[in-house]
Amino acid sequence: MKISSVVLCFIIGLGGAYGQTNPKHGYIITNENDTITGIIDYRTDTKNANLCVFKSAEDDVFKAYGPQDIKGYRIKDNGVFYVTKTFPVDGVESTFFAEFLLRGNVSLYHYRRFGTDYFYLTDQKGKVAALRETGILYAGRVEQLAAQRQKVREVSHMFQNSQETLQKLWTTPKITSDFLIQLIKEYNQKFFPEAGPSEVFSVREHTSSVIEARLRIEAGIGINEMTIWPYSDNQLPLNITGMSPIIGIGTDVRLPRFSKNLILQATVYYSYCKGSKEPDKSAVYKHRHELQFHDVGLQVGAAYSFFSEKRVSPVIRGGTSLNYFIGPKTKNMKGYYNVARYDTNKTVSIRYYAGLGAEVKMGHHKASLTGNFVMRNYGTLGIRAKMWTMNLGFIL
Repeated sequence: MKISSVVLCFIIGLGGAYGQTNPKHGYIITNENDTITGIIDYRTDTKNANLCVFKSAEDDVFKAYGPQDIKGYRIKDNGVFYVTKTFPVDGVESTFFAEFLLRGNVSLYHYRRFGTDYFYLTDQKGKVAALRETGILYAGRVEQLAAQRQKVREVSHMFQNSQETLQKLWTTPKITSDFLIQLIKEYNQKFFPEAGPSEVFSVREHTSSVIEARLRIEAGIGINEMTIWPYSDNQLPLNITGMSPIIGIGTDVRLPRFSKNLILQATVYYSYCKGSKEPDKSAVYKHRHELQFHDVGLQVGAAYSFFSEKRVSPVIRGGTSLNYFIGPKTKNMKGYYNVARYDTNKTVSIRYYAGLGAEVKMGHHKASLTGNFVMRNYGTLGIRAKMWTMNLGFIL
């Protein structure tokens, strides 16, 4: 099977999986304050904050609504509630569907993006306080205390009536939705009883989309170690080394219902392999051996991100490598390789790859740096080509 056929089958399969929905009965609130009931495609935290995919009873297909198009949306039977808000995200004002957690004299909203939780507190005067929780990122006690102090400073003006509330915030090891809901609810009840009890909305459901797919682009450099077997038993195998530029494009597929750490990967790579070897001093044949060819590969496998919700996470990866040998050129390869035989001996190598590296969050995207080993063996051509690569990638 040619690589183009394999890639096409994969894309078709991915497209079918990606098209699946996670339907929930609910409603949207238009900018004119009208309520329209229908079906909401309840997906991941990040996607829920950016788009509402909704189908009313009169529509045959789902439509996508952004934060500017509607005031909010909610899952039926008092489910999770999203409202359009403009809040600072790492210092930049952004408009998105914030998860409405609690309404009272001090209200609470939540936004989650690529593993980082952002909590926003607002009061009746329109003041806003932001909390950012990325998990336990700090190994040392000093760093942990510094992070806690910063959290308290960011919301101190919201709880200026209660040192007890600030102390609870100070001592908690991690900020969570449930913790803040209870904290603010008690604060509102104690200091603003005239406003009545705070209204608590449902925390986001644990269900999410069946699949998350993101585009990955890579570029790097590889070292090829090619072993070429001779036609005759009178000659020894020839070892040639060379450098190869590499570019690749593929997809990272996550299954959030199954695991936050596991990533399914499929990537098409292109590399230009060129190598040479000077003859041994004792050799009778005193010529420089040269071999160059194009290699198109498809790698299908899995990766595991150990700390997917943190800013930096180590990653291991591995799987099957399918490589196609194209357009060879040789020089002084008599007895080892005959270009004339290439047309009748086209071959695909099906072997394996393995890698180790790290992912780094960069705003809405990620960068990756991985060292990889790829085994290729073009059996009918008598060529085994190992390759060690260092790839820099961007996940969009």
